[in-house]
Parts: sequence; structure tokens; C-alpha cells
Amino acid sequence: MNLFQKAAARLNLTPTERAILKLVESLLYVAAFNIIVAAAQYIQNNQQINWAFLLKLIIAQAILAVLLALSKYFKAQGDPAIAAAIDSEEQNLAKSAPAGVNPVVPNSVSFTPAQPTSTSSSTQTAQAVATSSTPTPIEAEDIPAVQPVITPDMLTNTIPGIPVVSVPAPATSTTTNVTPSASPSA
Repeated sequence: MNLFQKAAARLNLTPTERAILKLVESLLYVAAFNIIVAAAQYIQNNQQINWAFLLKLIIAQAILAVLLALSKYFKAQGDPAIAAAIDSEEQNLAKSAPAGVNPVVPNSVSFTPAQPTSTSSSTQTAQAVATSSTPTPIEAEDIPAVQPVITPDMLTNTIPGIPVVSVPAPATSTTTNVTPSASPSA
């Protein structure tokens, strides 16, 4: 099993393996960044790339990637093993949980919802839908062809306490142009 497979399986890694992963990750970032810089130079400078500048940039970023990997190596010396850290967190959760609550869910538990059974009676179907966590699809024949029109009278008759708001029709007014009889004095 290689290093990447061990990391994907979340197995315990030595500090050296963690540092190597950090170095690979940092070098991938360096490569992606420098591809973007080269593309920007190519577009901006009439299809020319300043290779001297790009080489200096790559060297500086590679040194930074190595420093980050060394930092990870020295930090990882004091890190607990992953399995031990997970176990201690599970114990902390179990201590802080209320009585009778188990915060750790075993892997063998499945959360698949029960599917409703199809029945011919509408009351049994309604009960099956009410107890099911997944809704049943609506068929086209379940929708009535003509939908009722909701009127304000229907609302006031079915829902008590809704005040009826009536808006008076706007009053029509006639406007008369008035011309002044005297001109304004200066």
C-alpha cells in the first residue's frame, strides 16, 4: 500500500509521511500557480514568456514548499496518532452527552427509510404516507381537471377572523384649467 492509498484510507501516518504529503501538495499548488502566471504573460506580452522571471519564481516557490514540508514534519512529531485522537474525541463526546444519549453511531446502523405499501383504501394510503419519511409521487389522475376558484366569500366563510377589506372605487374628478386674470408684477 503506497502513501497515497494509506492517506485515502485514513490510516496512521508517520511524521515523515505527513511531511511528504505536504510537500507534494505544496508542489502541486506551485505548478498550478506558475501555469497561470505563464499563461498571463503569454496573453499580455504578445505571445512571449519571460522564462528567467518564471524560473526565479518557480525556485522561490519550491523553496517555500520545502519549508512548509519541514514545518509539517516538526509539527507532526508531537501529533497524536489519528486513531488515538479519534478515540479521545469520542470519549469526550460520550462524557459531555446527556444521560441515555449515545453520540457515537456504529457503522452497522443503516438509515434507509421504510417504503410505504400501496393499498386500495384512501384512509390506509393516507396513514401509510403519514408514517413514511419519503413522499409518494402524485399521479396525473389524482389532480382534478377543474380547479375551484377561490373567492373572498370562501375565505371569510372557511377561515374565521379574517377581516374583509374593501377598497372604494377611485372618485373621478374633473380638472379645470384656470388662467390667471392678472399678470404677475415685477
